[in-house]
Amino acid sequence: MRDIPERDHARQGSRSILHAQESGQLGVGLGQLRVNATLPNGDTYTDRVLDACCGTGGFLIDALADMWRKVNGNQALSDSDKEELRDIIANDRIVGVDVGRDPNLARIARLNMYLHGDGGSQIFHADALDKEVEDEATDSPEVRAERAQLRTLFDSDDGVFDVVLTNPPFAKPYERKKTADQRILNNYTMALERPDTKKFRSSLLFFERYHDLLRPGGRLVSVIDDGILSGRDYRWFRDVLRQKYLIRAVISLPGDAFQRSRARVKTSFLVLEKREHPGEDQPAVFMYGCRYVGNDDPSRERTLPNDRIIQENARAEIREVIEEFTRFQAGEGDVRYVVPPDRVTERLDVKHCLMTTGHMSATWEEHGVRVLPLEEIVTPKDFPAEDVIDAQNSDEPVTYLIVRYDGRATAGEEIEPSNTQHSRLYRVRTDDIVISNIAASYGSIAVVPPELDGHVIGSEYTVLQAQAGFDPAVVWSVLRSDEVRADMLLVATGANRTRIRWDGIKDVLVPYPEADAVQRLAAQLNEADAAERRAAAAREQAANELQDALLLNQDYSRYILDAFKPPR
Repeated sequence: MRDIPERDHARQGSRSILHAQESGQLGVGLGQLRVNATLPNGDTYTDRVLDACCGTGGFLIDALADMWRKVNGNQALSDSDKEELRDIIANDRIVGVDVGRDPNLARIARLNMYLHGDGGSQIFHADALDKEVEDEATDSPEVRAERAQLRTLFDSDDGVFDVVLTNPPFAKPYERKKTADQRILNNYTMALERPDTKKFRSSLLFFERYHDLLRPGGRLVSVIDDGILSGRDYRWFRDVLRQKYLIRAVISLPGDAFQRSRARVKTSFLVLEKREHPGEDQPAVFMYGCRYVGNDDPSRERTLPNDRIIQENARAEIREVIEEFTRFQAGEGDVRYVVPPDRVTERLDVKHCLMTTGHMSATWEEHGVRVLPLEEIVTPKDFPAEDVIDAQNSDEPVTYLIVRYDGRATAGEEIEPSNTQHSRLYRVRTDDIVISNIAASYGSIAVVPPELDGHVIGSEYTVLQAQAGFDPAVVWSVLRSDEVRADMLLVATGANRTRIRWDGIKDVLVPYPEADAVQRLAAQLNEADAAERRAAAAREQAANELQDALLLNQDYSRYILDAFKPPR
């Protein structure tokens, strides 16, 4: 009797973005793999699982472990029955395909599956997006035989797989100008219906391919770029998904997930079910926003004490997601995670469909706090002509204003505007409130202090001015609160690189204190700023005295630093 071996989930060399070991477990859990399940007619059935871009086999290893665990935990089976069922799962119920050549990922996946108890006989080296699975002129007899086996396996009008677990490569394009790619695209409805589109992302094509290979009612669990779930350019693709599948669940993953791959892509797990017939109504959708999954696999080599806590949080979160999704499937879902079908007719990202702004406004009002839309507190600055610099026609040196994550403004480098890519630069003035359009959710919001009056910014910032009766320092403190930053993030555009815009944030509801509290808070904040300036001046004076005493400020050293400094 074989036991489930210890699993090493390292996926070094995978060209997709899924690397964290817990994430594979989450995907498998969402797939709800059936093992020896009893069908309505009394027969038993075990799901057949596919990953057609399997990389080094991560999802397949997790699927094997999950299915074997269910076999071993089935007390109704004898030892010999368990052994037989494990062999069926290993040799017939798990299929992988990958086109990767350098290195040959299918070969690595076979080895990984073998090390985890599977013979690897169902792992194929081929381009699964090629619906014809054509042989190539340079193929060896062994490869031709392998592809013939895959063609036979895939040859079914009704699909041959019950579950797909996959993480397709996001960036690889199929281009019409390439003869081989054009042949493949000719077999895709989405390509034929869009003859003017010059190239298609492979990750999109896989959703049509998997639809061919799934049985009616089959389940597809895929990692997907949030830009596809939310972006205007992919509205047509979301319509294709809704036409071919029922949307069952979307699980948002943290923006810093999968750091080891060095891919800065915001992703989600998308759970789909192949429609039994076109007239099926879209039901409610399970949605969940993860905080920890994927963050447990940092890109750095050394381990920190906090890593264990993050890993424990990730595992607990995975358990909660799977348990809540299971309850939802049984009709007992927590309303906090249930999205009605009319909310998924346009976008499919969790941030837009599940989350809402202003959830604290009623509570603030119950506590007697004044609540106002942001546009009643601040207004976008209308820069006077003398503060707008025609950058490409100006050589007058200016200094950048830097807005840090901690909410402080500092001086950046001195530049000549004509040497930058900016068309215009803008001089900010004391008490202007400057917000980084792309980093507002991280806290990059600052009030311009007197010593930085006249520094410049580009178009990547929004500049606001407090309206009469509102103090800039108090407004700054309110805007940098978790509640307001969260609402600004919800109305920001973009998925992988979010941006706030005035038209989006002007209606955000914010609390503001009464006059006596404003006066007290403003005084405290202004005194803190003054103390920081005094501390900075004291540090600079001490450093200057030290350099003078030890002769550390010689012209020769400054010459070396100017003449030989490396490029930035």
